[in-house]
Amino acid sequence: IVDDAPKPLGDARYLLSPGDLYALRQIPEILQIGVHALKIEGRYKDADYVALATAAYRKAVDEAWAGLPLSLTRREELQLEQVYSRGLGPYFIAGVNHQAVVRGRTPRHRGVL
Repeated sequence: IVDDAPKPLGDARYLLSPGDLYALRQIPEILQIGVHALKIEGRYKDADYVALATAAYRKAVDEAWAGLPLSLTRREELQLEQVYSRGLGPYFIAGVNHQAVVRGRTPRHRGVL
């Protein structure tokens, strides 16, 4: 049921497996509103994920503080997508869209690293 109306699940079977927050492009706005600390969720993720995510967010924060645009390369984005991902998106940072947060097609990550 979505907004009081029945909605077919289709191939969505894992409704408690949300996508991973990807807010690198929103870092300038996040800093501008006064956020001073970020927590990178790492539960069930390995050292490769933590290293890549930390480096990407550190780079985004440093560039935002310097007034520079995000210079994340497509290769760096692909590494983040592949290291551990259930789908990346800005989700609730970009507004409320519950349907985008949980696609529900797999109970596990689809990363290859």
